[in-house]
Amino acid sequence: MAVSLRSFCSLSRFFQNLPNKCPSPLTQVININAVLKGSTDLNVTSQSRRSMTKWHKFKFGSNKPLIKREPPEILDEEDNKQLVARVSEQMANPDMGRLFAVVYIRGLQRKVTAEDMLIVTGSFPPNIGDRLRLEKVLLVGGKDFSLVGRPILSRSIVRVEATVIEKTLSNTKVRLSYTARKHNRKFKLLKDLQTVIVINSIEVNPKGLISDTSDTISVV
Repeated sequence: MAVSLRSFCSLSRFFQNLPNKCPSPLTQVININAVLKGSTDLNVTSQSRRSMTKWHKFKFGSNKPLIKREPPEILDEEDNKQLVARVSEQMANPDMGRLFAVVYIRGLQRKVTAEDMLIVTGSFPPNIGDRLRLEKVLLVGGKDFSLVGRPILSRSIVRVEATVIEKTLSNTKVRLSYTARKHNRKFKLLKDLQTVIVINSIEVNPKGLISDTSDTISVV
């Protein structure tokens, strides 16, 4: 397309006057309106914005005060003995309700009660019919009490028994990997090993609570 000399001169004058009309990006002012209450408008230049690398440098109003948490109440030795005696009486009472426990199996914490069924995924050595005692018990509780281990409860306090009833495979899982333009495609069907166990009983021993030290258990 042919361009006349007059139009070319007019374009050159336009580009020469352009920096005077349009501000430089280094001096451009950006208005930031904060949404938080009690904040003010901030005028930040592009040059100073480049030097700021973290958003915490923008102070949007005053910081909110943190929640004040009161320290837990520490019982003296006599009150602790009375509390342990009261809980041991509730544990000896046959009307203590349905017991529940939190057990640790293969990296997972499970809340169980009597006659519950659990599925353990992965390799699990026990065979069908084997009776187990789950010793990693983190918590046990009833209707009016709870015993929390630090980190686990003693064997003399709680006893959780289970039985292996089935060993099977999980549902089929599809795993597909594909790389574009490389003619690399892998299609696999996977199944995980699963072991089904049933909780037979959860028992607590009041005498073990009295003989145990306070460093390994918390009474609630």
